[in-house]
Formats: sequence, C-alpha cells, structure tokens
Amino acid sequence: MGIHAFPLGLRLIVDETDRAALLAGSVREPSADGEAGADQGLDAVAAYNAFVLDPTADPSAIRAGLPRSVAVLVDVVLYTVGLADTPPPVDEAAAPEVRAVVLAALAGAATEAG
Repeated sequence: MGIHAFPLGLRLIVDETDRAALLAGSVREPSADGEAGADQGLDAVAAYNAFVLDPTADPSAIRAGLPRSVAVLVDVVLYTVGLADTPPPVDEAAAPEVRAVVLAALAGAATEAG
C-alpha cells in the first residue's frame, strides 16, 4: 500500500515475495490482473483490490470481508474517488500504515477546506 500512485497505491500487497522486494527498494508494477494475493486464496483482499480499481461493488460487502485492521481503506477509496463527502475518521484498531493513509486523507480534506 502506498508504493504506487492512486489508485494502485491503495491496493493491498499480501504476497511476501512482493513485500520483500519492495522493502529491498525494488518497485514494480502490480500484476496485470489486479488481484494481488488471489493465487493464495485471499478472496477478500482480491475483492478489495478490484474495488480500488472499479469502486462499483457494494462497499459494505467489501468492508465486511476485510479484517478490521484494513477495513477503513474502503472508506478512503470512497472519499478519494468522490463517492463520499468526507474522509473516514481514524480507526484506532487499524494497522499503523492504514491509520497513516486515513490521516493523509483527513489532512487533504483540511487543506482543501482552508
């Protein structure tokens, strides 16, 4: 998450090989199928990643399939693409890097509001 520009930057990278390569400084484009982790049976992550690229699915269903530590990202996507008027509040149960993404959305909204 956060390695690529929007919308790809909001996708979750769950493949340990990809994660290790990113930590080593190798930034590569995600696979063309847009389904990071699908080959590992991570259907909820694959559904979320598809939602990032095309946010027309039911956000409640996408959110419900994700662990609470990342579920707020659904609301960040909705705000970022203009389907929500305000960014979500920070969820203290979210992973630290997810809270950072939410805080960035809140900061952008505050800047835009003056």
